[in-house]
Amino acid sequence: MYLHSFIRSLPGRPLIAFALALAAACFPASGAVDLSQYDAGGTITVTHPDSSSLVVRWNDKPGASYGATFNLDPSQPLLRVLEASPGTGAPVTVANDVDPRFRVTLGKRRPQTSWPYIFFETIDTNQPAPVPHLSTLGLTGVKVISDSTSRVRIVFEGLNIGPYRGELTGIIYQGSPFIHFQASMRVTDPWVSYIHDSLFYSNFQTVSYKDKSGAPTTRAASTLNTMPGESAGLQVKHRTIMGAVSGGNGTLAVVAPPHACVYPTDFSTNFGLVQA
Repeated sequence: MYLHSFIRSLPGRPLIAFALALAAACFPASGAVDLSQYDAGGTITVTHPDSSSLVVRWNDKPGASYGATFNLDPSQPLLRVLEASPGTGAPVTVANDVDPRFRVTLGKRRPQTSWPYIFFETIDTNQPAPVPHLSTLGLTGVKVISDSTSRVRIVFEGLNIGPYRGELTGIIYQGSPFIHFQASMRVTDPWVSYIHDSLFYSNFQTVSYKDKSGAPTTRAASTLNTMPGESAGLQVKHRTIMGAVSGGNGTLAVVAPPHACVYPTDFSTNFGLVQA
């Protein structure tokens, strides 16, 4: 099954963002992992132990440490292993074989005004009916970039969604348990509108969240409708849904970022558009 967050976006160069929190890629032979912009003296450790693996390790403020092994085998999910360890304890596997994907539904904007950025256009009502596209990742290369001693970007080139091409970036922050994913696609067609869904595919056994009243809720994945494109809409607080996999030692929390405006996100409620 998959965990899912839903966001409507503006035209131009789409930016799809979501974050994955831990608690307790694929390139052809001609591709390469470029470490030339990585600062090995920073607080985040990145290693490339073999041709199919990229390993990142970092800590958060309470002292817990985290690890993510990215799979560079094109036939495997991108996140091979996600680990966490409290304090000085040995790392334990939180989840394995987690694949971030994107489902993008494309439509046409109606130029009703001279200003093209009309938020929340009803793309679903476009005629002919728009067709959703599920992303694929066929990497042509990987770049590891140190923005500072405490922030590293891992850029996976070769993201494909329908007719568009771009890149998937995973951002690691020292002092935070989050992996922040951004997908950027280059759109050259005029008046493109779109809805995008951020998805995590894995063998999730349970799903947990806070309902609208703030009550913690846990449901077995088997009780949810999880057919592709027909996932169960859940009304949750904090724009967050958590999943636990079989044999894991914690949970993954999928958090959709807030829209570009100021409001109390800690109390925000999603009325059925966060799904599992």
